[in-house]
Amino acid sequence: MDSWATKQRPSKKKGHNTLELQLKKMRLKIKLIMIRYYYKDREKKRQHKENMEEMRLLAKATQPSGRGDHLLMLQDHLTLFLYCFIFIHIIYIVKALVFFFIKKHVGH
Repeated sequence: MDSWATKQRPSKKKGHNTLELQLKKMRLKIKLIMIRYYYKDREKKRQHKENMEEMRLLAKATQPSGRGDHLLMLQDHLTLFLYCFIFIHIIYIVKALVFFFIKKHVGH
């Protein structure tokens, strides 16, 4: 009689196993989704890298021959400083010349 009662009664362990299997299934699905997104992200990065390399090679091919870079292209912050320095001094000289000619012609 005791063995009959255990066979007929639904065990809590069986329900626990099905929940555990569903949880495991969900975890595997999540891992699969994460792996897919990780793969897609890596693929996008790889394609971006390839595109940038291709653009760099195209830009290098279209540069004028000789030195390889244009004089007016800014190469670093020191070049920018030099251009600004020259520009400010040109403005200063032009201003001095304008005032000189104004004084010379108005003074007479």
